[in-house]
Amino acid sequence: MKSIFKKTTGVPAPTDKVGDYNFKDHYPDVNLNLAWSELNPYIRQAIRRYILPFVGSELYDDIADDIQAGTALSPSQTEFVERLRDASAYCAIMTALPKKKTAIASMGAVEPVAKEGTTSSSLWGFRTTLWSVAQDADRCVDELLEYMEERVRENDTAFTLFEGSDAYNIGKSDLFRTTSEFNEFQNINKSRRTYLALLPILRQISIRHIVPVLGQEQYDALVAAYKGNSLTSQQSALLTKCRQVAAAWAIYEATQKMVILPDQDGFRVISNADAIDQRAYATDVITSAIERIRSGAEKDARENAAELVAFLADNKDDYPLWADSFANPVNNRDYFVRPFGEDYGAVML
Repeated sequence: MKSIFKKTTGVPAPTDKVGDYNFKDHYPDVNLNLAWSELNPYIRQAIRRYILPFVGSELYDDIADDIQAGTALSPSQTEFVERLRDASAYCAIMTALPKKKTAIASMGAVEPVAKEGTTSSSLWGFRTTLWSVAQDADRCVDELLEYMEERVRENDTAFTLFEGSDAYNIGKSDLFRTTSEFNEFQNINKSRRTYLALLPILRQISIRHIVPVLGQEQYDALVAAYKGNSLTSQQSALLTKCRQVAAAWAIYEATQKMVILPDQDGFRVISNADAIDQRAYATDVITSAIERIRSGAEKDARENAAELVAFLADNKDDYPLWADSFANPVNNRDYFVRPFGEDYGAVML
């Protein structure tokens, strides 16, 4: 894998230390005398696991080539590289920390003995550090992806490779295209990782809650216009109503299916649930916070769904496909026929 970190002076050598590379500019609390060969595998693994699925190999390889060649970068590329290195550094440390706590010897897992001038960390100190690093790693990745989406919106040609990649286009669903579009209706702290994790749930929400209200033809016409960038004002208004319903139901379902952490007045997914510091986030505290998010989302979902039905009824002339479909209650001929004689009493003899 191509490296985004570079030796500050000279050429790479087997005896290189961490202090010889610009890694220290992005995670300064690492021993600069640590052998680069001991940290580099964790950098590689972390990038493959936590970065590439979201950034895409096309843009990553392109910027890595520019870094190693010393090519002059534009201001937006420079900002991107800094954010990419920040995220990669914290993800690498998050990956390395549990492995560095023990070493594998002939007798199995052993804990390294502290050398002169150092003291082995206590378990609580280790857990606190791991949890802090894990949280910062997630936030750095989210901030990186938020910046990349922003550059795409600004039509920055330096991010054309990202815009055309599977890593970006996988985020386009029937009702939403970007993290910011979803975040307008339910707060996920602008986390693209969270938005992408919600996509399978959003597909189910469309099937269960949106199509039955709109009817398949009206839904298909709306999605086609949205994807074709040809929405009329009426379709745009309907899309907004549908998004309100879908986003709320998605949050409700997510609180029961995904590993999430309440954050500010919203939530985000956790990339490393094993790192949670139970002393900082007690189970009952997290459970209570998630329950509040769930109940609030359910309330929003039911109210928004009722508003969607009323909106269609009040504007039926603008949505003829719905008006003529069985999704319109007026056209629903299915009704329950009571058993003969049910309205009459009888005496058993």
